[in-house]
Amino acid sequence: DKIFINNINIYGNLKTEDHVLRRELKIAEGDVYNKGKIERGERSLRNLDYFSKLSLKLSPTQKDDRYDINIDVEEKSTASVGFDVGYNTAGGVFGRVSFLERNLIGTGKYLNAGIQAGKKSIYYYAGLTEPNFMDRDLSLGGSVFRSENGRGSGFTNQDMNYSMKSTGAKVNLGYDIVDDLTHSIDYLIKRDNLKAPKSTASVFIQEQMGNFVTSA
Repeated sequence: DKIFINNINIYGNLKTEDHVLRRELKIAEGDVYNKGKIERGERSLRNLDYFSKLSLKLSPTQKDDRYDINIDVEEKSTASVGFDVGYNTAGGVFGRVSFLERNLIGTGKYLNAGIQAGKKSIYYYAGLTEPNFMDRDLSLGGSVFRSENGRGSGFTNQDMNYSMKSTGAKVNLGYDIVDDLTHSIDYLIKRDNLKAPKSTASVFIQEQMGNFVTSA
């Protein structure tokens, strides 16, 4: 005889919204019991990495052909802050501070932002991604960024006698081909502004001075 799923009960999710967990399950209330789908759903829940503990169990109901799925979770922090120090030959020493939230206010959205600064450059960005757009196997994200190179050089430093500012945005759309295999499409648009003193700049730089828009 066929067995059906009665209720899916979720306990312990003080922050994460119910639908964020339910959409990871491969089975819904009223469906025929399928052990494979339940195991894949449990794996997807663990892969979220939102919980320090997760338990998924079946329990019988008053009807012989219906079982409940009980999910008990214990949430953990999903935010992280990173600090980095590095060196490159063009700009020297730089420092970077980044922030990542993998479960923004319990909605399952990703928020990332950061700033990187050096003696002659600065770069900052912010982005937001919905990994299950419209509760489907689609991810939709967007980010904005701005960078300045040659900042503070005053056009007198022979190592970098130019200044370039870039401002742009990027949108990406991803989708699942099969389990554990995804594909994404990105669109980028940015505006570059290059300035340099004509008296000291090379011919190569002088020919590129001005505003340029890149669409890719």
